[in-house]
Amino acid sequence: MKKEEKEYNQIISLYDNEMSRFWTRFNIFIGFEIAILIGIFSIIRTIFHIVVLTRIILLFVTIISLLFFLIIIRSLCVNLKIVKILINYEEKNIVEYRIFSTYKKEKFPLVINGVLAMIISGMFFAFFLLMFIYFEFSKFCIEF
Repeated sequence: MKKEEKEYNQIISLYDNEMSRFWTRFNIFIGFEIAILIGIFSIIRTIFHIVVLTRIILLFVTIISLLFFLIIIRSLCVNLKIVKILINYEEKNIVEYRIFSTYKKEKFPLVINGVLAMIISGMFFAFFLLMFIYFEFSKFCIEF
């Protein structure tokens, strides 16, 4: 095997590994956020009257959701960087299969599913943030 083929295979294995880790992270985060959502809605009438507990739970969930969103964005940036490296490597070197350099001229990027994952996790963060803000305003208005 030539040096170029070994390098290309290493970059491809890095891309495969990073993509599988990206989707594993996304599935874990979505499962966790859905479980939190179900848990909050199942006990909302019980904890809604305890202001401090509700505030702590919603703040914690909002922060965790923001962290999940940032981790998904970071993973997507790493995936895009690896794809750019692969495209440049395929254009500069002679490789048997040109998989990634053919996507450069397409309208949709190779990581469109990653962008959708980012949008979904962003929507979860926005929902939890709006829930926290709604609770703060509704409790603030009720207390006065």
